[in-house]
Amino acid sequence: MSFFSRLLPLVLLCFFACKKSDVGQNSQMPSEPVIFPVGQPSGAAIVKTIGSEGGNIQTPDGTFKLSVPAGAVDAATEFTVQPVTNTFKEDGPPAYRLLPEGVTFKKPVTITLSYAGADLKGTAPELLSLVYQDAEGYFHQASATTVDKSAQKLSVQTTHFSDWTWCEMMNIYT
Repeated sequence: MSFFSRLLPLVLLCFFACKKSDVGQNSQMPSEPVIFPVGQPSGAAIVKTIGSEGGNIQTPDGTFKLSVPAGAVDAATEFTVQPVTNTFKEDGPPAYRLLPEGVTFKKPVTITLSYAGADLKGTAPELLSLVYQDAEGYFHQASATTVDKSAQKLSVQTTHFSDWTWCEMMNIYT
């Protein structure tokens, strides 16, 4: 039985157990989108020049990796991975600013973040997703996040850079 087929009855039970008077009370979900502040640098930036042949840039602890395929850029380009404070979730997972910002790559690059060692109580790896912050301060769920449970890593392909982290898309509190 898959994780989602076991989760569905629980979600339905929670939905039908709510009373009309419960809706909206003590809700932590904002009714309007929330603008978050931009994260501040929280560690040494890693800078690497990658050319048309492609390459990788990774944090020393292995929590973040950027894979640039051949043909993503036409010429040698300076890539930067800057650890920043996570403003999406206080005490949340590491967040990273990727540069050069404002550049659209010819081929998607792959961003990979590790969730190894994270406390997933109340959620599951299948409910994790990469998120990025746009120039206005809004966070967006990255489409098509891939979960590698055996390696405890999340990855996504993108053609743009900004600030990136991961979050739980659903969390059940008891």
